[in-house]
Amino acid sequence: MIRPGVVTLLEKVGTARQAAERETHARVAHLLTGERARSLDNLLVVDPALRASRLHWLGTGPVQASPNSVGGEVEKLLFLHGLDAHALDLSALPAERRRHLAQIGRRLTAHALELREANRRHPILLTLLAQSAVDVLDSVVQLFNQTLSGSESRARISCATNSLSGPSCRRTG
Repeated sequence: MIRPGVVTLLEKVGTARQAAERETHARVAHLLTGERARSLDNLLVVDPALRASRLHWLGTGPVQASPNSVGGEVEKLLFLHGLDAHALDLSALPAERRRHLAQIGRRLTAHALELREANRRHPILLTLLAQSAVDVLDSVVQLFNQTLSGSESRARISCATNSLSGPSCRRTG
């Protein structure tokens, strides 16, 4: 058995990667209108109000379950809805490819993505945007449940420790 040399193997892997990138771009090209491409590129620009890029902001989760955290995640959700991230149909890409591209998007910094060519950068950002819409919605629901449970627990403890029997401590329903 004769094995190919390292250089030959690297060339074949490089060729396969380039073909995969071209195919990926071709499958999502219909989603990349001029306006959407600009919106994707704007995710990489540092927002002075956030002191970070929108991409970094979207990837930063809440520290604790609180009403402020819920509000922050809802703000992200509204931002994503404004970009129609929830409506992106990436079914033309295999699920494993979408997962891989979103993982690359999470791993790379905004600057590193900015340095990539548009035909490589935009599919990554599209998949990351679509995945972020799902992740942030899940986060909002989870945070809301945790915040509500925490408030209910504090109310029960307050009623028990204060021996209150007023209408606010009586169980209804």
